[in-house]
Amino acid sequence: MTPLLYPRLGRRVGWWAVGVAALVFIFVLTLIPTVSSGEVVEYSLNWVPSLGINLSFFVDGLSLLFAILVSGIGVLILTYANFYLSPKENLGKFFAIMLFFMGSMLGTILASNLIVLFISWELMSLSCFLLIGFWDEVEETRKAAIKALLVTGVGGLAMLAGFVILHLITGSWEIREILNDVDLITDSHLFGPALILIAIGAFSKSAQFPLHFWLPGAMAAPTPVSAYLHAATMVKAGIFLLARFSPVFSNSDLWLYFITPVGLFTMVIGAYMALRQKELKALLAYSTVSQLGLVIALLGYSVELGVIAAVFHVVNHALFKGSLFLVAGSIDHCAGTRIVKSLGGLAAVMPWTALFAGIAALSMAGVPPLNGFISKELFYEASLEGLNWIVPIVAVLGALMTFVYSLRLFHGVFFGRQTPDTEHAHEACKGMLIPIGILSSLCVVIGLFPGLISGWLLEPAISAVLQHPVELHLGLWHGFELPLLMTVITISLGLLVYWRLREFLRSQEGAESKWSVAYLYERWFLGFMIDGTAWIFNRFQSGYLRYYLMMISLFIMGLVGYTLVVKSDLTFPGFSLNGIELYEYALAGLMIVAAIATVLARERVSAIIAIGAVGALVVVFWVLYSAPDLALTQILIEIISVVLFVLVFYHALPFAKPKMPRITLLRDIAISVGFGALITVIMLTVIYDGTPFDSFLRDAYLANAHEVAGARNIVNVIIVDFRGYDTMGEITVLAIAAIALFCLHKLRKKESQ
Repeated sequence: MTPLLYPRLGRRVGWWAVGVAALVFIFVLTLIPTVSSGEVVEYSLNWVPSLGINLSFFVDGLSLLFAILVSGIGVLILTYANFYLSPKENLGKFFAIMLFFMGSMLGTILASNLIVLFISWELMSLSCFLLIGFWDEVEETRKAAIKALLVTGVGGLAMLAGFVILHLITGSWEIREILNDVDLITDSHLFGPALILIAIGAFSKSAQFPLHFWLPGAMAAPTPVSAYLHAATMVKAGIFLLARFSPVFSNSDLWLYFITPVGLFTMVIGAYMALRQKELKALLAYSTVSQLGLVIALLGYSVELGVIAAVFHVVNHALFKGSLFLVAGSIDHCAGTRIVKSLGGLAAVMPWTALFAGIAALSMAGVPPLNGFISKELFYEASLEGLNWIVPIVAVLGALMTFVYSLRLFHGVFFGRQTPDTEHAHEACKGMLIPIGILSSLCVVIGLFPGLISGWLLEPAISAVLQHPVELHLGLWHGFELPLLMTVITISLGLLVYWRLREFLRSQEGAESKWSVAYLYERWFLGFMIDGTAWIFNRFQSGYLRYYLMMISLFIMGLVGYTLVVKSDLTFPGFSLNGIELYEYALAGLMIVAAIATVLARERVSAIIAIGAVGALVVVFWVLYSAPDLALTQILIEIISVVLFVLVFYHALPFAKPKMPRITLLRDIAISVGFGALITVIMLTVIYDGTPFDSFLRDAYLANAHEVAGARNIVNVIIVDFRGYDTMGEITVLAIAAIALFCLHKLRKKESQ
């Protein structure tokens, strides 16, 4: 709809998109009273009932929370995009894909059927690919889009395999039914593979190590895309997936020892990489990787406090990270650069942007009295609950680096001297400031009054994950306890590290590892795809028909031959040559001679006559075995084929007489004989192994031939009606061949004139 409106609305098409998103947001808000009371809103429509696949959706506390983030932040970011993007851009395309992106994310979080979830998941990958590559004239954006599509696409296939395993265990595609079969899934020997495959799918979307390298490259997209992707949609999908299936998997040791280490390591490595970045959006991208690792580690703790902290931090991260990405876009838009060392002193010329950036950055750093401080305290407290002593240390290390890069983002950009590169900088327009201000203000409001969202938003979501009601008592002050000491250590060491940050950054220049995941992807994975594909293509797509036939024959011989040897004893108890007449042996011998003559013929006419003789002898057999309709069909096909061969060969190049090495000739003979022997064995196995035929298809043909098709000749009915598409395909092939011959004939006549 949006691209169709663009020619009429022009730049105003963006406000159409804002209106659509706002309507979705309002609809989601109307569900709050129902869901907050503990009810679940459901909708289902039969889709593929024979497979148990329904177009079903449901809204519980978890999906409601994500739906509010997706639609609410979507409204703000689409509003921002109306002022950020140039009128010269293809706005119809941009806003259409953004709405498509929003819809696919909503489909993912609201899906009640695993197949619907998977389809929405892949549509999200597709729309993300289109958004990252929006500026498709730039090579960097094309590469980033392909990288994102490959990583998330492969992860999606792994997730689908996990879904199939869950279906095999439970017999259902419905998520709510699966969540009720926890004991059945836990006791299954397929529990481990299902968990790992679904987790891989989540890791690919939420950029967890080693699948994190696609996310920083996605910064090549326009800033509104980056903000939406990082704050509320794409990267949150993996977190949602793990949270949704947490009731099924979280009581196992495999969940704890697989999910938690990945999350903690990603948090630390993401924070370290964020410290080293020289460009604002790259810094924010790696900080997103780190923050997502924190949330996934919390989900992996398998304790109630970990789930509470994870769900709360999802909300907090969406607010401060969405605000910071929009700030980065405003700086680029109003100062002309995003390079950190080229920025400084912007608070003097961009005071409102500086204020909002300071709130969001300090919230990300976990400084009171902002919302990020509360979720960080919960993170520390959950890290201390019965886990290894290494976990709290890693938690402090990750939070320490988060504090440092947050200070660098705020202090390094807005304070100090203004550089010559930003002398022309100015404050952003109100249309860009308002969305940033709303998101930043919510960081303050939720930090001071977390109870405003506890009862109607957080508690239903956490209850949906834990599968039992919870009551929250969130606040800034929890007394003089160990988490507070960890916060004091984090801030104190963070200030010290920030003071010496320049020396650290100088020491890290040129320290890019040749064994990083991104390097391995660029050098080995893409190299294998390009060079390996070229090698395979050159090897197997030679252009010679005999090579294609040889490879197909060898594959069939290997696959079917192995199956026959392993699955069959190759005994034919009913096999007997009694009753075969002498003339039948003679006809079969003539057919063999004609086939050999076709291969050995040195002239085209001789080959055509020989192959025609093979077909004619087949017709004789049909007549002998009382199948006159098949004989009539066969003889018509043979006549047409012989005519086609004559016409084609008449207009073709002279008959080639290649000199083949003896070994090649022997190889071809061996393959031909082996393939013929295989077909013979298959036919004997089918006819004489004693297994009764399933008469279902035969009975169906007999019952419906006269009643449905109006004919008594079963063979003709099968060819014309029951397998009419096959016959139509054969007729189409013959028609194309006839047209091609006609064209050749006309071209030859023109050349001769």
